[in-house]
Amino acid sequence: MTRIVILADIHGNLPAFEAAQADIQTLAPDHVIVNGDIINRGPQSKECLQAVRATGWRVVFGNHEAYALMRVDDDVKDEWRTAFWSPFDRVAKSLTDEEIAYIRALPHAMVIDLPKLPAMRIVHGSLRALNDGIGFWMPDSELLEAAGDAPEPIIIGAHTHRTYDHRVGDRWFLNCGAIGAPFNGDPGAQYLVMTAHNGAWEAEFRSVPYDRAS
Repeated sequence: MTRIVILADIHGNLPAFEAAQADIQTLAPDHVIVNGDIINRGPQSKECLQAVRATGWRVVFGNHEAYALMRVDDDVKDEWRTAFWSPFDRVAKSLTDEEIAYIRALPHAMVIDLPKLPAMRIVHGSLRALNDGIGFWMPDSELLEAAGDAPEPIIIGAHTHRTYDHRVGDRWFLNCGAIGAPFNGDPGAQYLVMTAHNGAWEAEFRSVPYDRAS
């Protein structure tokens, strides 16, 4: 039995990440993939980046990692130089040169292709863009467009902060939800578990409660 965990959108929420990490350890997965957006929004971005790196888990580049690099490189639009974006600037300025190099080197997608199992492509947004998430509001035709020419039958996204599970023909679209800032009314730290049985994958969404006061 093979088990893969996909989590995303930690967004500087260290208590949520630590709760999810403890839950994941009880599952003893073969692989854990962090599907982007470790930083920004929450107050502990740097701590979350350090905590994720300490796990040795594989990480995919997200749009908030892109925002950090844009600020490091001073490559931002004038309309983004507002109070709303100032916390993002603070995070970017806190990063060391080594951390910036780590973020720059992150892959924009990851493929899991194991013998006798359907392959899956893990991408933060969709095949169209980092900030183009897949979700319930998309008709089947748009979901197929978002998959682009990826040959893998399973597409796993994040970015929308909402779990999602939908099939279109031989395509399977999943969204792992958010650890640190869910948008689906469930405040728990949410992530996706893919478990192999008899040559196929089974999906399970988990939600981990934690001390939100902290």
